[in-house]
Amino acid sequence: MKKIFEPESPFAKGFTTFVDILILGVLWIFTSIPIFTIGASSAAMYYAIHKTIFQGRGYAYKEYFRGFKDNFKQATVITLILLVFNAVMFYLLRVTTEMNPDRPISWNFVFMIFMAFSIIWGMMLFAFMSRFSNTLKANVKNASLILVANIPVALGGFLVFMLFCFIGGYITKLGIILPGFLGVILHQLYERVFRKYMSEEDRALEDERAGKK
Repeated sequence: MKKIFEPESPFAKGFTTFVDILILGVLWIFTSIPIFTIGASSAAMYYAIHKTIFQGRGYAYKEYFRGFKDNFKQATVITLILLVFNAVMFYLLRVTTEMNPDRPISWNFVFMIFMAFSIIWGMMLFAFMSRFSNTLKANVKNASLILVANIPVALGGFLVFMLFCFIGGYITKLGIILPGFLGVILHQLYERVFRKYMSEEDRALEDERAGKK
């Protein structure tokens, strides 16, 4: 019985991972409250999940704030752009609906597609910039190219995101739990893509850090 609670036992490791995921989710919620910090928070959570959950290095909260600090400037610029863009799209959506409330014109669909794509693009970009150090211009360019080349994965991540939003809206008590687990699932999806664009040396180093042979 005592072996179950030993630090290296599967149970203890699993419980520690579970707690770390919860901690990262809570940190994401609180650091996203100003709204314009959502991008930095998302990049920080992805970074911390990759390093602590999948590589077993460092402490979740320390890595989270390290990722938040390192990505704050770039992620905030992108977040502000996305907020303005979606505000404009939402305004146009309301205008077109009010012009013809009985039969909204087809532009409504176009505006909603633009808003959805901006979320898909932002999700991929924040994850990418948390994993690869580069200039903002290079991150935007590379993440955009990767997204276009991997549309199924990007759409899959968006559908998972929407599912979690639905669950959180329907069962509000789960709201504080869901962000961390969403981050883990997105990490699993995106890493399969990111690894394709890494050199063999970088992939070998990643596997070594994760304890893989």
